Amino acid sequence: MSFKDFDAAVETKEPIRFKLKGELYFLDGDVPASVVLLQLRAAAGGESVDTIEWLEAILGKESLQKMVDTGVSFPQLVSLLNWLLEQYNLVSTEEKEEEEDTDEERPTSASVSSSSTGD
Repeated sequence: MSFKDFDAAVETKEPIRFKLKGELYFLDGDVPASVVLLQLRAAAGGESVDTIEWLEAILGKESLQKMVDTGVSFPQLVSLLNWLLEQYNLVSTEEKEEEEDTDEERPTSASVSSSSTGD
């Protein structure tokens, strides 16, 4: 009978640390399996991921609530999540740069409305 101790075999990564609204947070260095499993379950069912459940899976329920309680803004949360996805290697920096380049080429609502007035 063979045996493998996965606790000893798996290299543990340094925790991911960040500061937000004056609070210091520590997350596991590896992406939680629950994050990926939520996405796979949704994809298999042709549904979208429950965003709150996904945020709780990646940040931890208590950490997410603490962020909300300390007044985190939506743009701060989006920036944090983009950064975390990079830290967990779920999106490459190149993909992010390509996405930003594409976003720069799209007209903004301000440019659309100013050009549609004929001024």
